[in-house]
Amino acid sequence: MELRITREKLVWGALIVLILLGGYMRSWHLDFPSIGYHNMKENEYLVPAYYFYSGDWEGMDILRRPYYLCGVDQIDCYFEEYPQVPLMSWAAALGWLVLGLNFWWPRLLMVGASVGTIIALFYLVRQLSRSTYLALLSAFIFTILPLSVFFGRNFQPESPALLFAVLGTYYFAKWVDNPSPKSIVWSGVWFCMAAMFKMTFLIAGFPLLFIFPWERLKQKQYYRQFVYFGLCFLPFLLWNFVLSGALNTAATLGEHTFKRVDLFRVFGSEYWNQFTPTLKNYTRDNFAGWYFKYALLGLLAMLLTIRSKLSRYTWGYALALIPYLMILADYFKGHSYYQFPFLPVVAVASAYFIFVLGKLLSQFIKFKYVLYLPLLLLIPTFGVVGERTDVQYDTLFYGLDAGGEYINQHTEAGDVFWMVGHSQTVGVCFAAKRVCPGLPRTNLTMIKQGEKDHDIEYMFVHGGMGIAMLQEFPDTWEHVRNNYELVALGFFNTQPPQPQFYILKKGGTFDPNAHVTGPTRAVKKYTTKNQGEIELLQMEFP
Repeated sequence: MELRITREKLVWGALIVLILLGGYMRSWHLDFPSIGYHNMKENEYLVPAYYFYSGDWEGMDILRRPYYLCGVDQIDCYFEEYPQVPLMSWAAALGWLVLGLNFWWPRLLMVGASVGTIIALFYLVRQLSRSTYLALLSAFIFTILPLSVFFGRNFQPESPALLFAVLGTYYFAKWVDNPSPKSIVWSGVWFCMAAMFKMTFLIAGFPLLFIFPWERLKQKQYYRQFVYFGLCFLPFLLWNFVLSGALNTAATLGEHTFKRVDLFRVFGSEYWNQFTPTLKNYTRDNFAGWYFKYALLGLLAMLLTIRSKLSRYTWGYALALIPYLMILADYFKGHSYYQFPFLPVVAVASAYFIFVLGKLLSQFIKFKYVLYLPLLLLIPTFGVVGERTDVQYDTLFYGLDAGGEYINQHTEAGDVFWMVGHSQTVGVCFAAKRVCPGLPRTNLTMIKQGEKDHDIEYMFVHGGMGIAMLQEFPDTWEHVRNNYELVALGFFNTQPPQPQFYILKKGGTFDPNAHVTGPTRAVKKYTTKNQGEIELLQMEFP
C-alpha cells in the first residue's frame, strides 16, 4: 500500500512538533517548590487547593479562596480582592486526591492549557487569513515567546483564560463567515469560561468589534443568536454579582481593586516618566525584544491590508490596550504577566511581518521557496528567547521551602507565625502550611497584641533584606532583638556566607551580626539554568 503524505498530514505533523516543543519548554521545574518568580500568585491558588485537598473546610468554604497571608487582625481569611471561581484550586485538589500532594500536577494543567492555545491560535489565524503558513508561523512564535513559556507553566489563571479567549474568538470568526447558532453559542461559552478564570481576559473580546458584521444588527433572524450569546455569560454574571457578593466578607465587593482604578492616569506624562523603565524591562523579558519590534513592523504592514479580517482583528486587539490600561494601569506597571492577554497580538503581528516580507520578495525573485526566506529572521531571536526565559526560571527566592518546612515541623496545625519580607516571600507560608501574617512593622502595639491573641512564637525573616526591613523601624527592631532568639539560619557557604533566611523564636535575644556556630547540614539543592546546582545549608540552634 502506497503511503501518501498529504498537505493536511504535514500540517498535523508540524502541529505535533509545536506541541512537543511547547511542552518541553514549559516543563522546567515542573515539580519544584513554589519559591520562584511570582510565587505569590501561585500561592494564591495553591493554598485553597491544599485546604480543599486536606478537607480543612466546611460549608460554603468550598466556594471561597482560603489564604495564608492574612492580617493579624483577621487570621481566618480569604483572598477577596476580586471575585473569582476557584476552578484551578478545585482541579488541583482533585488531582492531589488521586496522585498525592505535589507541584507537578497543578503546573501540568497550566502547560496543557498553554499547549492547547498553540493549537487554538493556529486555527484562529487560519480561519481569519486562510493561510496555513501564516497560521503555523503565528503558532510557532507563540510557542517560544518567554511570556508564553514561563507563565504557561506557572500555576495561575492566565494560561487557561487565554486558551478559552482564543477558542471564543475562533468560534466567533467561524460565525462571521457562517452564522450558525452553534458557532455563536460556543463562542459565548468559551468567553464565559475565560472570564470565570480571570475577568480581565474579556479584553480579548474587544477586537471582535472590528470583525463583527454590523449589518446583521438590522436583520431580525439573528436576534435570537445574539440572545443565545448573551445567555452564555449568565454563570459569570451570577457568580460575580450575586453569589460572590454573599460569599465575600469584604465590606464592598472588589473594593480593593476599584480603589486602584484611575481611568485617565495613563494619559499623563507622570505615569510614563515613572514606569517606562519597568515596562521596558517587562517587554524585553516577555517578548525577547525582537518580537516586540517585529510586531510593530507587522502592525504597520497590516495598515496596507486593513480591510482584511486578520488585519482588522489584530489592529483591534492592539487598540484594546487603551481601555485595558485605563482600567488596569496600576496592575500593568507592577506585574509582567498583565501583558499576557496580548500575546496573540505579538505572535500574529510578528508572523505577519515575516509573512508579508516573503510575499514582497516573491514578487521580485522568481524562486519557488523565496516566500520562506524571511524565516531567517527567526534565527537571531533564538538565543535571546532562551536567555530571557532562563532569567525568569532562574529568579528563585532560595530557602523559602526549607524555612517553611522547619516551621511546619516545629509548630502545630492552626499555629501562626510572622513573616518579614516582600510579596515573593509568601512561598514560605505554603511550605509551612501555616497562616503567616506579615509583621506590621509600623505598629508595635499591633505586634504585641498579635503575639498575645494568637500565641505567635516564630518569625521568618527573609535574609538580609528582611533584617533591613526590621531595622527600618527602631521600636519594632528593638522589640524583635530583645524578645526573639535565632533558632535556624539558612545560608550559602560563600565567603562571606550569604544568609537566605533567619528563623526566630519568642524568648531570648537576637543579634544578626554575632558570630554563631551550631549543627550544620545541607537541606536543599537547587538546579538552575545558568548557575548549575546551588546548595543551601541550614544551621540550627536547639
